[in-house]
Amino acid sequence: MKLVVISHKICWPNEDSPTGYATDGGFPVQMAAISELFTTTEMFVPCDAISESDGLSPILGRNMSVRPLTTPRGNGFQRKLAMIRWVFTNGPTIWNAVGKADAVHAPIPGDVGTIGMIFALMRRKRLFVRHCGNWLAP
Repeated sequence: MKLVVISHKICWPNEDSPTGYATDGGFPVQMAAISELFTTTEMFVPCDAISESDGLSPILGRNMSVRPLTTPRGNGFQRKLAMIRWVFTNGPTIWNAVGKADAVHAPIPGDVGTIGMIFALMRRKRLFVRHCGNWLAP
């Protein structure tokens, strides 16, 4: 079974990672665990060219691959407006990936995950939605 992950989690190129990408936080561990449940896992995530963070963890997992998307820019209302252009740029890639998937994982809240969730619903795909919040904020 093929899983497609559509997430807002920013990743960076990393030559030490089997997938060629790394990120911060617990996301890599979560994705590695989820990938064990599927034959292949393709992650579609925003990727920046240069990391501004130390302590990155490689993205790895069972038959895991990373497909870079452009990184949404801005904050607040500016970001919401910029997402219109972002969807026109990245939407076809996500739409096609969702079409080829057996299941879609969309971490929310987040604009990119929400788009993945909407596309999965439109294409009638199995959908796994996971709330990813900040434990320090109510």
